[in-house]
Amino acid sequence: MNKKQLIVALAIVLISLAGCAAPSIYIRSDIDSDYKLSKQTDKIFVLVDKKDDIRTREFGKLLIKKLRESNFNITDDVLEAKFMLCYSLDQKSSQINSVLPISTPSYTTGTISTNKGDYGTYSQTTTATQYIPYSYSYTVKKVYLSLYKAWEMEKTIWEGYLGAEGGAFQKYADDCVSKLLSYYGQNFDGYVNIEINKGNK
Repeated sequence: MNKKQLIVALAIVLISLAGCAAPSIYIRSDIDSDYKLSKQTDKIFVLVDKKDDIRTREFGKLLIKKLRESNFNITDDVLEAKFMLCYSLDQKSSQINSVLPISTPSYTTGTISTNKGDYGTYSQTTTATQYIPYSYSYTVKKVYLSLYKAWEMEKTIWEGYLGAEGGAFQKYADDCVSKLLSYYGQNFDGYVNIEINKGNK
């Protein structure tokens, strides 16, 4: 297999892996053990800072939308709120170096001879493995949620975090946020597959 064929093979493998892998995100959820939360009864005000950049403000709109779709008791009047929910966004990009093993078969044929002349032919197949180095950029989008008792912002009651690959988050932001909200008021730490809304495919 020549260099051009190896490059093509590498590209095909990477594309197929990207297309087949089920989107998954990392979620962490922590609750203060002194509180028991209920999304139906906890009247929540989402704090949107008008000084934030456009992307952060737009995420705030998405967050409020998903909270309401998930049947949270959201109020637009801060004076009515029992809790206040704050959010922030971040991202981190890394360069990943790895190798891809590619097996290439090699065929050998020949003739078996004896002192009386040709006896027959034979064939043999051997496989050699080549390791092709490659690198790629990996970006993690991060979402932080912090719940406070109204007007008592010195102590968090619930904290939620999600980390998702940049492309997956951009395409499935609604589903990522819904998944994080499903752990409201719970303790959890791990990777989960997101449930993709058909309208987001």
